[in-house]
Amino acid sequence: MNFRNTLILLLVFTLLLSTFLFLRGKKPEKKEIQEKISETYAIKRDEIKKIRLSFKDENTKPFLIAKDAENRWRLVDPIEAAANQDEVEVLLDDLLNKRIKQTLEDETDLSKFGLDEPTVQIELWTSSETPDKTFLIGNPAVGYSVYAKEKSSDSVITIESSALTDLSKPYTDFRDDTVIGFSLGDVKGITLNYLNQNPIICNLNTEGTWMVDIPSDSSAVITQAKADKTEIDDILDALKNLKVKVFEADDVKNLSQYGLDKPRIEATIALGENRASKTLLVGKNVPDADRVYVKRQDSDSVFSVDKDIVNDLKKTVYDLRDKTVIDFQRTDVTKFELKSSDKIVVCEKDNLGEWRITQPGEYKADKYAIDNLLFDLDSLKAREFASDKPESLTPYGLDNPQNIVTLYESGETEPKVLLFGKKQGNSVHVKTEDADTVFLVKGILLDKVDIGVAELRDKIVLKFEGDDVQKLELKHDDVAITCVKQGVNWRITVPTNEDADNDEVTNILNKLAELRVEKFVSGKPDVAIAGLDKPQVQVTVTLKDNTAYTLLIGKSANNETVYAKLEAPEELFLLRETIANDLKKTLDDLREK
Repeated sequence: MNFRNTLILLLVFTLLLSTFLFLRGKKPEKKEIQEKISETYAIKRDEIKKIRLSFKDENTKPFLIAKDAENRWRLVDPIEAAANQDEVEVLLDDLLNKRIKQTLEDETDLSKFGLDEPTVQIELWTSSETPDKTFLIGNPAVGYSVYAKEKSSDSVITIESSALTDLSKPYTDFRDDTVIGFSLGDVKGITLNYLNQNPIICNLNTEGTWMVDIPSDSSAVITQAKADKTEIDDILDALKNLKVKVFEADDVKNLSQYGLDKPRIEATIALGENRASKTLLVGKNVPDADRVYVKRQDSDSVFSVDKDIVNDLKKTVYDLRDKTVIDFQRTDVTKFELKSSDKIVVCEKDNLGEWRITQPGEYKADKYAIDNLLFDLDSLKAREFASDKPESLTPYGLDNPQNIVTLYESGETEPKVLLFGKKQGNSVHVKTEDADTVFLVKGILLDKVDIGVAELRDKIVLKFEGDDVQKLELKHDDVAITCVKQGVNWRITVPTNEDADNDEVTNILNKLAELRVEKFVSGKPDVAIAGLDKPQVQVTVTLKDNTAYTLLIGKSANNETVYAKLEAPEELFLLRETIANDLKKTLDDLREK
């Protein structure tokens, strides 16, 4: 064998040997399966009945949590109290769902792992008298881990280091922070007692309506009025959602230091058909904090809560009374009458549901004006309750009311009637015809119900759609221009014959279509005085069906309005003064640019 072949064989042998040694030395990848603690130690969380946590830190008290007969978690030691169910479940998640990162077998020297005196010890019971499992949490390990051990096991494990913080919480973190627990559907009554004041009592009647007791000269007579359900709901929500900010003290014997020996507010709620009660006592403000001391009447524990609860519970009888003056559904009103000493106005819905004035004349009504009037009546609230059972209506001017509003609703046999009496400052006395209570309401409402036909009439001046217009004639000063629509374009036919600027003509028509009466002029003023015998602007709109509207604009009525009228009917009204200038277009303005 020559030297060349020998060299080639040597190279091939060396390559094969290197490959063999490389493959032999390379270990196959092994995917580590990290089991949860609950899986490794066969723990079913639903079977856990009791949990005890102990701590190396002497400043952190050990505590015991156990399930009660209703399968709800309760703190048993160092205090008997309801537990926060969610926090206990999170505690179990923090332990049972931790994954085991590493297992060290047959470790006897626990001190090097901090497991001889563990930082945290967690004992779990299922049904036996002794703990079924006890877990010890020791020192931190490498890789964001911490050493741990199940007490009866020979193995030391490492788990996520977050276990130290997750499981090192004081017992107060697991205490239910609900101050006074109840179901809103069970509430049948509320009593609010204030220091040195008469209590306010509210009850739910058999019809499901909240009523409030009204103070009376005779303690033997209880007068009730309908309560404001929104106010009642706000109080109940404030109580139900009240949370402890700080657990101040337990087993308190001396309440005076908290102002709870003579609480400034006692809020009692009656629950269920047997009307069992729960009472919250509100004491002093916590010094240098936005909190106030509170306690339940049936508990010796004192908490502090957000001081907003004082405002939530500090109410007067007026606050809790329903301030609705007249109860009706404005969307169901089909007719109403506005009566005063000198006029009566009647408005009715026609067969198409459109409002019309039927008395003193026949007019189409202004939907917005009527909607606003009905809304003001529907939302009318008492400023003050003048008298619940007046001996006479004369002092209030309601024996001979100056205005009467009568509302007719579909499906109702009897109308709702509201009477208006004397003014008192910027308020006016009112009452409904079928009730005794006299209210004081905003005096501005009297002006709104004292309006005449002119304010309720439809105020659209020219009723047309822009696409329906066939011809526009404009006259002012020495200018007379006629534009005719040809197809989709406008053309000037007088005084010339040329294309018009479509945008300019459309702009004029849009302004005319949006034109609304500012005010109808009562009576029949001289057209010459109004400047309508020689109008400053005259505009005529002719529609495709040959219907024509002619608007005449006269002199200024004041700095903001001008007199105007349609050629027919002969009725004057006021328009915004700017419309005259908007319509004074020249030939150059309307020519195609």
